[in-house]
Formats: sequence, structure tokens, C-alpha cells
Amino acid sequence: MTTTVEAIYENGTLKLPSLLPLQEKATVVVTIQIKETSDDAKERQARLKKSEETLTKAWDNPAHDVFKGLTSGDEVPMTGHDKVVKLVAADAAQPDFVSRAIAIWGDHPPGKSLSAIVSHARGGGR
Repeated sequence: MTTTVEAIYENGTLKLPSLLPLQEKATVVVTIQIKETSDDAKERQARLKKSEETLTKAWDNPAHDVFKGLTSGDEVPMTGHDKVVKLVAADAAQPDFVSRAIAIWGDHPPGKSLSAIVSHARGGGR
């Protein structure tokens, strides 16, 4: 059974507002959670708002949009301690895997076709 009650800590003793439905001498486990005051809640809310503003500012900053720059083929500066340490550029050309495979194995590669391998893996074509 789990019961949540508020209590007041006074002179080394937790004072409960009323009796609990427990047998005398029952052993219980007590977890202490300090109740948040309205000032604590306001302070926490202010920290969360500041964090959100900071994240939004960084997220919406076009200078931080590395992937957009890389996919368009632009050079993207990589920085460390606010200094550019390297310019990175992605090759806009896509690899031609078919031409590479033909260069390695020719027009008729040895072994089974891909469709036969897949069919076999799915339990067919034994």
C-alpha cells in the first residue's frame, strides 16, 4: 500500500495532520520530498524559460545550420572557442554504386542474384 501525506518537520519529528490507517508498530518506508514553495516554482520556471530561449536562439541561428550548408555543397566553418578551425565541404555528387559494382564484377557478377538471396532468406526458393 502506498499513501502520500504532507507532514511538518519539527524538532526532529515529522508531525502528521492525522492518524494513518496502519497497525501499531508497523514498519514503513519513508521518502522525504521537500514541498516546493511558490518562490522555488517561480525560480525553476524562470530557469526553464531562459534555457528554452537560449536553445531557440541557437537552433534558429542560420550560422549553426551545418547540415543545410553541407547538403547544398557550401563550405561550412567548424569552430572551436569561437574561432574557425576548419572549413568543411561535402561533395555534392552522389556515388554511382551500379557503375562501381560493374567495374568490380562486370555485367554478370558471380553467385546468386540479389532477388534470389532475398527470396532464400525469406524461406522461399529452396
